[in-house]
Amino acid sequence: MLKNYLRKLKFLIIRLFRIKDNAHGIAMGFTIGLITNFVPSFGTGPFLSVGAAKLFKSNPVAGFIGAVSIVWAFPFCFYLNILVGERVFPIDNILEEPGLAIAGLSIGLLFIKGMIINMILFGTVTYYLVYSTIKKHRNFLLMCVHKNWIIQKQ
Repeated sequence: MLKNYLRKLKFLIIRLFRIKDNAHGIAMGFTIGLITNFVPSFGTGPFLSVGAAKLFKSNPVAGFIGAVSIVWAFPFCFYLNILVGERVFPIDNILEEPGLAIAGLSIGLLFIKGMIINMILFGTVTYYLVYSTIKKHRNFLLMCVHKNWIIQKQ
C-alpha cells in the first residue's frame, strides 16, 4: 500500500515539474490548489482549485495537482483551523453563556478565523517554496525523481 502511494506521489511530482509554464504560474496554481484543502468543499476541492487557478490566471493543472497532493490531510487541516483560531482569538465565554447554538457559533467563528489565517500563512510559504524550487532546481529534481527514484511493483 505504501508503494502505491509512493508511485502516485512520484507521478504527481513528475507531472508538476514537466508543466511547460513559467515558475510564477505553476507556483500560484499549486498554492491555490493546496489552500483549497483548508476549506470544507465536500469533495469538490480539486474542481474548485482548477476554477480558482483559471480565475487567478495561473496554471490549472498545477492547481489540480496541489489539491490532489494533500487531499488525504483534510481532517488535519480542519482541526488545524480550529486550533489556530482558538490560539489567536481565544474564547472564554462558551461555558458562561447557555445554549448549544452559542457554542456552535463560537466554534464556527473560530474555524473561519483559523481558516483565513492558515490559508494566508500556508499559501505564502508554499508559493515561495514552490517558486524557488521550480525556478532554480526544476531540471535537476526532475532528473533525480525520474531516473533515481525507483519503486518496484508489488
